Amino acid sequence: SNHDIGRAAGFVARNEHKVKMAGAMNLLMSGSAFIYYGEEIGMVNVKYDTIDDYNCCYTLGDYHAMIKNGVSPKEAIDTLAPKSRDNARTPYQWDASQNAGFSTGTPWLKVNPKYTQINLEADLASEDSIFKFYQELTKMRREDPAIIDGDLMFLLEDSESIIMYLRQCARQTLLVIANYSSDTIEFEIPDKIKEQLTKYDLIPEE
Repeated sequence: SNHDIGRAAGFVARNEHKVKMAGAMNLLMSGSAFIYYGEEIGMVNVKYDTIDDYNCCYTLGDYHAMIKNGVSPKEAIDTLAPKSRDNARTPYQWDASQNAGFSTGTPWLKVNPKYTQINLEADLASEDSIFKFYQELTKMRREDPAIIDGDLMFLLEDSESIIMYLRQCARQTLLVIANYSSDTIEFEIPDKIKEQLTKYDLIPEE
């Protein structure tokens, strides 16, 4: 994620399980990991009611071009809101107080209206805290040999809903399985992959 694209939670039908899965996919892969502000509490994209609340020059330009071509204001905003860069630029949501606790002044963008439900204070109080899950993930990146410098091996490259891969080094092998579809699915590891996992003692021999 970055300041030019929508937030990860906006692409995974924001719920604690999907947001955590997106975090795991980011932090358990190889390479440098980046946590863009708000990901660790599941901040989502914003949709303002009026174009006056948007700052992104591309959103504003496209909006006025659409209006000039006969598109209604509502239809224009409905079209542009999902891809506006302002989705990732709203103030950080610390708590449920004014301006989400970000400032007592007027921030450069209006806070996301969902800040009263999605904020750091509320997340830390939750049994399903996303922030605490991110803490566990970052701990793994510091302590687990397979995550620190292990190889990455994808095992199920033709699936439309499951990501499965190994992180492996001489001292440790980790198996990661994630369902990135919007549905709960039944899944059985293919026999060919079971043979590979058995030799790593990741599943028992039958």
